[in-house]
Amino acid sequence: MMNLCCSDPVSTRHSTGRGELVKLLKMNQRIKKINTKQRQHK
Repeated sequence: MMNLCCSDPVSTRHSTGRGELVKLLKMNQRIKKINTKQRQHK
């Protein structure tokens, strides 16, 4: 996924598209942190 997005000239040309990718990455990191916290509680 990331390689396709990075190699795609259209996605790199539009800063808004990259901003959305960054938001998704940050959300994924938050979800991973929450999942690890839940595992620790168990």
